[in-house]
Amino acid sequence: GIDDCAFGSICWDVDQTFHGTCVGQCTGTPDAPLCPQKSHCLIGGDAVITLCLPDCNPLLQDCPGDDLCIPHPDNSGFTCVLDASGDLGQANDPCEFANACDKGLMCLDTALTSIACEPGSIGCCTPFCTFPGSPCPNPDQQCVQFFDPMTVPPGYESIGVCAIPA
Repeated sequence: GIDDCAFGSICWDVDQTFHGTCVGQCTGTPDAPLCPQKSHCLIGGDAVITLCLPDCNPLLQDCPGDDLCIPHPDNSGFTCVLDASGDLGQANDPCEFANACDKGLMCLDTALTSIACEPGSIGCCTPFCTFPGSPCPNPDQQCVQFFDPMTVPPGYESIGVCAIPA
């Protein structure tokens, strides 16, 4: 498609009809990227692509369209990204990438998720949950706090993920 976005933006999330959404690019430096409030800089492709993607809440899955709410790469919060799950991505499905699970789920190391996950896979799709006490789909899982209790960013105290308790 044609990228007719304004200077400082890039055409992103292009569909089969070659229509996409203009997304702002990060400013600042590679070591200190800047984005508007309530967004986070995602740097990919050896820093060729720098996008300001909206922050989100994984319990609300409040991203636009089919976008997923997944952890920031630096684990400082959550951001909206493209859904790459295709026909897979349901609870207990194998995954390799952060955006390879359906909405409300995240790709977590198989050793931390459940015996229901495919042995030998790198990761397994498992649900986010409200910490503490939300139910989980597998009997060997509990809703555990997503962030280390000593470093929880404000507003994220109730975010959990279904996993095998440590």
